[in-house]
Amino acid sequence: MENHPILVRLNTAERALAQARDLNEIKRIIDVSEAVRVWAKAAKNSEYCAHYAEELKLKSQRKAGEVLARLKKSKGGRNSAQAVRSSSEYRKGVEEVGIDRGSAQRWQQVAAVPEAKFHRYLDERRELTAEISTSGLLRQVNAEAKRERKFSVAAQIVAEPTPLPLGPFRVIVVDPPWKYDSHLDDSTHRGRCEYPDMTVEEIQQKVPVPKLAHDHCILWLGTTNAFMRQAFECIDAWRFEQKTILTWVKPHFGVGEWLRGQTVHCLLAIRGKPVVRLTKEATALFAPVREHSRKPQEFYDSVEALCPGSKLDVFGREKRDGWTVWGAETDLFQVARRLGATQV
Repeated sequence: MENHPILVRLNTAERALAQARDLNEIKRIIDVSEAVRVWAKAAKNSEYCAHYAEELKLKSQRKAGEVLARLKKSKGGRNSAQAVRSSSEYRKGVEEVGIDRGSAQRWQQVAAVPEAKFHRYLDERRELTAEISTSGLLRQVNAEAKRERKFSVAAQIVAEPTPLPLGPFRVIVVDPPWKYDSHLDDSTHRGRCEYPDMTVEEIQQKVPVPKLAHDHCILWLGTTNAFMRQAFECIDAWRFEQKTILTWVKPHFGVGEWLRGQTVHCLLAIRGKPVVRLTKEATALFAPVREHSRKPQEFYDSVEALCPGSKLDVFGREKRDGWTVWGAETDLFQVARRLGATQV
């Protein structure tokens, strides 16, 4: 395979890229990579060649973007004559090589990606034998930047928590951001958390359920299959007595390390002798899936039917009548609706 003429050509092009300084030469390497990619996609048993070509093409685009960025930067001359001459040189360089404005802009965006993020993208795609592309890289980087901004705001709220709501509450719902250890560095992973998560110890310490709860209180503690044991530990730490488990059965399965997850659980625990209106509510709740981390309306309907009295939703992301909501993003879904968003 190493002596395959296509691979030999790609190896030669990669060595040339390491020495290339001229925009025209780099553009030729981009064209060679694209030609090999198209051929490999159409041919059989050429998946390795296709990935090699995609990777070389992206590296070449990054280097072309670096050259273009330097040309563009030189446009900032101290006088208008220098600026006009530099701008003309930039346009001439792009046009002579045959680069359209859109490509020139995207390649400069690729060049602006931090080196560590660029190589991490290549490593991830290589490991998954997945397609490598300019748009894919930029989408991942933009998603990471958006998530980092979101984390910085929410993490500040965690570090400097909002004042505790006035209690005591007879009904408390807690849906903790459990900390998953797998895929922490993979921003493309479907199960990746979209908000700052917390360890079991942080949940027990930073969610003062005993201070917020009435002497006769019902606690609903949300958990997944992966954190069932830890949920019981929280109940014990908060001095509540576990009574039963409500299971939300989703219409479609999702992600999972061992089995594909289709259920989410809510442990019902009590302190003292709270009032409960016995109805025909079952331990299984069948409800559709909405936005990420958003509990079904049917859950709240069930809690309101069963549990009278003052109510608190901890880590809630949506305000509702008759409830006190405490968390970092208490009006997230209302904002989404006002903006006309369909997903958050």
